Amino acid sequence: TSKENPKIKNAVRLKNSAGYRNKTGMFFLEGQRLCMDAALGGADIPTAFFTPEFAKKFPDDTGAIIKAACQTFEVTEQVFTKLSDTNSPQGVICLCSFPKFCLNPKRGGKYVILENVADPANTGAIARTAEALGLDGMFVCGGCDIYSPKALRASMGALVRFPARVRTDAVSLLDECRKAGIPCYAAVASSADCAHTKVSYANGAAVIIGNEANGVPESVK
Repeated sequence: TSKENPKIKNAVRLKNSAGYRNKTGMFFLEGQRLCMDAALGGADIPTAFFTPEFAKKFPDDTGAIIKAACQTFEVTEQVFTKLSDTNSPQGVICLCSFPKFCLNPKRGGKYVILENVADPANTGAIARTAEALGLDGMFVCGGCDIYSPKALRASMGALVRFPARVRTDAVSLLDECRKAGIPCYAAVASSADCAHTKVSYANGAAVIIGNEANGVPESVK
């Protein structure tokens, strides 16, 4: 019932701070669909919060989340307003551990690499598209935090399910791809280069997408 409760403060900090998310290895997930995806998909959920209204309206979902989470707390609408990161809160939040994906370039694999993509909405959209296309994974080199609430919402939960790994250096990652026999491509805005529709991805591919304003750096190209 208190906005000053340590568990509430911890959740708010996970919502607002990328540094704290990386330090704790946890992230903040909000909304019925995303929380249910996490619960039914076997995500590690140490803590969940829900409002009485949500529990009344969605008793089956509430039961599934309670079953999946290590601990759950019913909170007042006023407390949930402090917790929420959305304009129209649905009344449920899960605090999840980072997924433990083992992702390394493998021969024949298909990967997308993000080089300093800054907008979390773009990162999330690319993740859900990559999952829908059946790619093998996504590597993120710089840019926004993939576990920010905005990126998670834009991904429609893909960043909880789909293998994504943060790497510090795109050049060394591309070297690993080449050593694994994976053809590497840079997405560039130039009609002088090969159109992506003319490329065969039968033997796998690593496609790198650059920053929204500056594109792929020359050193990476």
